[in-house]
Amino acid sequence: MTNISAINLGYAFTLAPAKAVEYFRSKGHRISWNWYDTYQEANAKAFTVAKAVRLDVLQDIRGAVDGAIANGTTFTDFKKDLEPTLRNKGWWGKQIVVDSQGVAEQVQLGSVRRLKTIYGTNLQTTYMAGRWKGMVENTSERPYWQYIAIDDGATRQAHRKLHKRVFRWDDPIWQSLYPPNDWGCRCRVRALTAKQVEQKGLTVESSDGKLRESLALVSKRSGELQPITGFDLGGGELFKPGAGWSYNPGAAHWQPDLDNYPYATAKQYIEGAVSGPPFEDFYRRIDRAVNATVKVNPGLSPALLLNAVAPRLSKEWMPVASLAPNLQAVMAVQTNQVLLSQDTLAKQLINRAGQPVSLASYRQIQHAINNATDIIQTARNLTFYHTDGDRLFRLVLKRTQPGELFVVSYHPARAGTRKADIKKGKVLRGGN
Repeated sequence: MTNISAINLGYAFTLAPAKAVEYFRSKGHRISWNWYDTYQEANAKAFTVAKAVRLDVLQDIRGAVDGAIANGTTFTDFKKDLEPTLRNKGWWGKQIVVDSQGVAEQVQLGSVRRLKTIYGTNLQTTYMAGRWKGMVENTSERPYWQYIAIDDGATRQAHRKLHKRVFRWDDPIWQSLYPPNDWGCRCRVRALTAKQVEQKGLTVESSDGKLRESLALVSKRSGELQPITGFDLGGGELFKPGAGWSYNPGAAHWQPDLDNYPYATAKQYIEGAVSGPPFEDFYRRIDRAVNATVKVNPGLSPALLLNAVAPRLSKEWMPVASLAPNLQAVMAVQTNQVLLSQDTLAKQLINRAGQPVSLASYRQIQHAINNATDIIQTARNLTFYHTDGDRLFRLVLKRTQPGELFVVSYHPARAGTRKADIKKGKVLRGGN
C-alpha cells in the first residue's frame, strides 16, 4: 500500500480550494461501525471515520480535517492539534468496544497511522471532487480527460499503465475510475482541449467493452463482498480499484446544473450516470433498507412499512432522465431533469413487492420516455406507456410546485389501466 503520508498535496494548497472546501463542508455526519457501512459514494455525502461512534469525537475529527483543507494545514500540525483532544476523550489506542449488535471486539481507535490515513484520504478525495466539478463545468472547452499517475517507486503498476491515457469526459470509465482509486492513490485527471490532444499526438480511447465487473472483499470478519468495476488494460491485465473505491467522489456528490446544457447533452450525461455505479448504489441502498425493514416488521401493510422505513431514508434524489423541450412546455417547467427520490423508490419497492421493477428497468426510464407508445397528460402529471418484450410498463411524472419533475411511479401495468388513463386524460401520443 502506498504511504499515505507521502501523498503530494502541495498542489492543493497553492490556492484556497473553495470548491473542495464547499464539497467537504456539505457532507453530513454519519456515524458508522465500519468504513464499508458507507460504501463508495454514500461516503461522499457523509463524513465517516470507522469506529468513531461518538458524535463529539466525529465532530473533532471532522473539524480538524475541515481546517486542514481550508487552511493548508500540514500533517504535523494536524496531528499536533488533534491527538491531545482524542487522547483526552479516550479515543486512542486499542480498546474493547461493543458494536450496535452487542458484539464485543478489540479495535484500534486513534493512532498516528490512522490520523495519517484520515488526513491523506480526506484531503485527496475532497480535492479531486472539487476538481471534478470544475472540469465538468468546462467540458465545452476541454472535453478530453487524461489520467495522470505519479510515476515513482510507490506507484501501483496498474495505475502507471493507465498514465496519460485519454477518454472523453462523458465516457463511462470516469463513473468508476476517477481517482482516487484506492487507499493512498495519488492519481489525478487533467482536462485537455481538442487542439492539445492533436498537438501531443494523443489517442482518445473508449471504454466500451473494456469495463469488467467483479466482487471485492470488504470485510474479513463477515465475508461481505461488494461489486467493483475494473478496466481491461490489454495483455490480460486489469486495472481494479480497491474495495470501496469503485466510484467517482465528485460525481457522487456534485450534479452539474443540467438545465444550463442543451437537452441532447443533458440526456447523454444522465444516461451515462444512470448506467454507472452511483445509481446502482442508490438503488441497492434503498432496496437493502426496505428488505431490512420488512425482515423486522413482518406482516405490516405497505403504508405502515413505508412509515417504518422512513427513518432509514434521506432527501436524496438522482436524475434518471431528461425531458425534451416540447414536453417541458407541456408540463410548464423550465427544467429538463427528471428526478427519482429515495422515498418514491422505497414506496415502489414496497408496493410492488410481488412484481418489483428491477435496477435494469429503472435504468431504462429515458428509453421509456423516448419510446413511449402513449403519452397522456392529466393535471400536473404526465404518464408514459411503453412495452419491454411482452410487458407493458407505466411511468408517471409529476410537476411539483417549485417547478421540478419527479418520478411518481414506474411499474408493470395492465391494458385496462392504460385505457382508463387514456379516457380521463389528454392524449399527446398514441391512444389507439
